[in-house]
Amino acid sequence: MKYVIYISGELGELSMASITEEGIEFCKNNPWDFERPWTIEDLSEEAKEVFTDEPDEWSEGSEGYFVFADEFSLEIESKDEKTGELTYQELSPNDLTLAGSTDWGFRKKSNEADVGAEPMMYLMSMERGTWGYYELEIAEKLDPQRLFYSISKSPFGDFLGEICYLSHDNKVIMAESQPETDSGGGSISIAAGWYSPNLDNIFEVEEIFNSILKNN
Repeated sequence: MKYVIYISGELGELSMASITEEGIEFCKNNPWDFERPWTIEDLSEEAKEVFTDEPDEWSEGSEGYFVFADEFSLEIESKDEKTGELTYQELSPNDLTLAGSTDWGFRKKSNEADVGAEPMMYLMSMERGTWGYYELEIAEKLDPQRLFYSISKSPFGDFLGEICYLSHDNKVIMAESQPETDSGGGSISIAAGWYSPNLDNIFEVEEIFNSILKNN
């Protein structure tokens, strides 16, 4: 059967920009310079100097939209294959099982172990609305207790990562994400620190889900 899992809640667009080491302190001491949607022309000369390569606007380094892991809701749509009738079921994060977490590689301070770490500005719009949906196709009736999700740790909190299903024959089936964001908001949140590639493992989520088999 095919299921559509709609996601909504607190969310926003995440953007990254390379800055100077001195720029970290400037951002921490003057966050209000960046806490709104801006173009480079809107910023003061001091604010412009924090960038190693000036972006045209705050979202130029966008990584996409993300929904907060403790602030989202799910609505699961299923379609009867014989009658075509649609049915819906509402769930919360508490109805799913957390499989594990990945990391964006952000640290407020750098140390010797963070080889290749570079100063980075993270910006995120604070919005509310619908993030999009996941498509899940399985050969059985969906059991919500067999739904798992991952989170990704960011400077602004934990984001919803991916969703998967553990079938009754112990197969991990990944849901396919389809982001189609419809949201609104105005403010921008900022975090400045160090981005460490060695700690960035947000693309290793399938390895996390495969570990589910070892525990079930």
